[in-house]
Amino acid sequence: MSPPPQFFGYSWDDGQPLSASADESGTVLSERKPHVLLRPVYINAVEVGFAYHQVDRDRRLHVRGVTIALWYFISRGHQAVALLPHCFKVYADKSSNWTELMHLFRLEPIIEFTPGFGPDKYVEVNRMLATRARETGGCVVARSQMHAILDELPNLDKTIEKKLLMPAFNGDDLIFPMDGPLGRNGPTLNTTLRCPPSDVEWGRCSHHQMRLSDQRIWVQRLTAIVPNKGWEVWNYIFLPFLKNPC
Repeated sequence: MSPPPQFFGYSWDDGQPLSASADESGTVLSERKPHVLLRPVYINAVEVGFAYHQVDRDRRLHVRGVTIALWYFISRGHQAVALLPHCFKVYADKSSNWTELMHLFRLEPIIEFTPGFGPDKYVEVNRMLATRARETGGCVVARSQMHAILDELPNLDKTIEKKLLMPAFNGDDLIFPMDGPLGRNGPTLNTTLRCPPSDVEWGRCSHHQMRLSDQRIWVQRLTAIVPNKGWEVWNYIFLPFLKNPC
């Protein structure tokens, strides 16, 4: 049996090991390479939920899509948070599974309800996502092109151009274009989600890294909410990392 992986601590992380990163399939875990950061991810929960199940005639938010998106990024080592308007917290009939949504909400801070009301409430979600991504060196997961946000806040243009990830679903599998936001001539998806030391955003991104201990907690709790054989297998794959002395 090979020796357990070694981890790298940082002064801003209290010397604790960082989350394990995963390959594109999400099934092969590895230690973090020195000073290569994983970008935090901000998810438009409404657009992801509707992308998961587009044929719902009642036009309800499909919560399972949100849960899958959170699992996708957290299991790969990223800090992730999903935002949606406050009305989805108040009105149970606006979502397919309000109980599951409330379970996610209790896992604060991976779900956040925005305070907006009226027709602007959905624009506000995108505004908050893009602003936080710019402030932290993160990525945005959304289906809209965010033209309204660019008209209002043109300083977010580079964030939206280079960090906007368009999600789609194949059954219960969340997928993204492998070419990345800039197409085949730009960075790949995997490269986009990482922040090397040479990147000007490295300092901002460095303060938004998930710890290994937190990653363990989130994946176990998400698996408890949604029994999934693949997720349960991932927890077994994760065990060698937990046994590594720090």
